[in-house]
Amino acid sequence: GGVTHSGVTGVSAWHLDPNKTINYVEAHDNNTLHDKLRLTKVPFNKLSSMQIQANAIILTSQGVPFLHAGTEIMRSKPLKDGGYDHNSYESPDSVNQIRWDEKITNIHVFEYYKTLIQIRKTYPQFRMSTAADIQANLKFLPTSDNVHAIAYEISDSVNGDVIVLHTSHPKGDLAYVDLNPNKEYIQLTSYDQATFNGIATIKNRAYSIGNSTVILVEKKPDLITINQNLIEIDPLQPFNPLDNVTIVGQNITLSASTYQQTQLPGYYTVTVKATDTNGYSQLLYYTLRVRGNNYRVELGG
Repeated sequence: GGVTHSGVTGVSAWHLDPNKTINYVEAHDNNTLHDKLRLTKVPFNKLSSMQIQANAIILTSQGVPFLHAGTEIMRSKPLKDGGYDHNSYESPDSVNQIRWDEKITNIHVFEYYKTLIQIRKTYPQFRMSTAADIQANLKFLPTSDNVHAIAYEISDSVNGDVIVLHTSHPKGDLAYVDLNPNKEYIQLTSYDQATFNGIATIKNRAYSIGNSTVILVEKKPDLITINQNLIEIDPLQPFNPLDNVTIVGQNITLSASTYQQTQLPGYYTVTVKATDTNGYSQLLYYTLRVRGNNYRVELGG
């Protein structure tokens, strides 16, 4: 968040307020992230993992995240005669265009980014608004390789603790952080997976291989469960998003997204929020499909 913190030395604070710092790894100026990685000789098989981790660091940081358009599909600005354009303000569309067909090639990066954004929006621990909150609730944790890995915990007595572990290239390509032995955690991300509802439940120790980010959230009692991951209806069929929910907690308040247009065929993500009397909230998601015409679109170069 750019503020003073006892765990950060050798760097001056940038601001008194995290909401006045903009965090990013690429912008319209200079090379795109993909092109910079290529220019610095990153092996091809490491490109997507480093593209993911760069913005995983941004999206798990305090302050305001900024993502360059197209970074989620590894946007490139190639020059006609080879190389990459680092100053494309007057370059043609062949350089500045966003190649949407690259979404097909890099769909795993797109989906990972999508989940990272969902995680950040869901957990307020990543969006503290004052320096005092950061100083009181964020602490750095020792790892098995403090040169090539960094870990921190964000405490939240209502919503649960969050732990983040970033690794670069640790010895043996593996690093770990020890966890509170009295708690269980849900792992949301790994080297090649990002799932909002969790990859696994872990205790005692979390591992991460090189060039990856592991996000853990403290396991809290379920307030609700989703009955079916996919609901299908016909156009204009009555639909109540809460009918697909089972309440398992006590004194729960429910709300749900209402943007879905049941007269239009397509797929919609339905968000359901449950809140208890202590202020703890649980967000769950499922997919609504409104049946109707399907269209096949082929993208080519």
